[in-house]
Amino acid sequence: MRERRQFQSVDPRTITRPNPFAIGLYGYTGTGKTESAFRLAVGIQRVYGGSIFYADTDGGRGLHYRDRWAHEYIDFPAPHNALDFADLISGHIGKRGVLIIDQMTEEHEGEGGLIDTHEERKAGNEKKTASAWAFAKAQHKILARTLRAGVASIPIIICWRAQDKLDWNHKNERGQTEPKALGEMPIGSMDLPFEMTATYLLPIGSRGEPCLSPKEVGEKMMTKIPGQFLDIIRPGDKFTEAHGEAMARWAMAPAMPRAAAAPAGPPAETPGTRILARLAAA
Repeated sequence: MRERRQFQSVDPRTITRPNPFAIGLYGYTGTGKTESAFRLAVGIQRVYGGSIFYADTDGGRGLHYRDRWAHEYIDFPAPHNALDFADLISGHIGKRGVLIIDQMTEEHEGEGGLIDTHEERKAGNEKKTASAWAFAKAQHKILARTLRAGVASIPIIICWRAQDKLDWNHKNERGQTEPKALGEMPIGSMDLPFEMTATYLLPIGSRGEPCLSPKEVGEKMMTKIPGQFLDIIRPGDKFTEAHGEAMARWAMAPAMPRAAAAPAGPPAETPGTRILARLAAA
């Protein structure tokens, strides 16, 4: 017989570990995901210290940024199986710094990713479709659990490529099946973006300016801006180091003395100073 677990309640204000912290960015190529990730990471690094670890799954494209920001470069060629991503994340648990994964779409449709794993397991036998999906998704669930553990240990920034998606089963007002535009959505499984503290869409042509008020159903579903971050990014802002620092101060606040949580001296008027002031006054 299974032994019953015992749970004990505590005052959450006595828990001094940092808040789990992860930022997701998704958009088409050329929308500023990588640059935004680096700028946010630099701001996070100001609070957490350590190194910026940059995992490049995109065939070396991350090397374009080698002279712009100091970081430790991780070449992550194919295969891009879910278990490979889990190994990457678990290998950084307990390290000091911030981890960028650019990009996670390869885990879904890249070489060795979820779709390839399904097809290889099915081996052309349609009768094995269900069991093949079960096998591939079991590996993906390990990644999701590892990501959940990872963001409790080290800040993580993840980029996804996006594509316009349609709901092919949508019924119109006459009850007829009619495709409905969902807008730009990350390419990949929906559960990983849900593990992020915040997830932002970078629309076509935005060059680092997130969409704060998405209009389409899919974009609304995949964009997550928690209340504690609402004052950090203002309409028209492009992601900056100050935004990353402000987010990191919120995440680190439980582990810092109140006086240390406030920036030294009066801050300059930059994006993010409103949240910094609010944390200092808390």
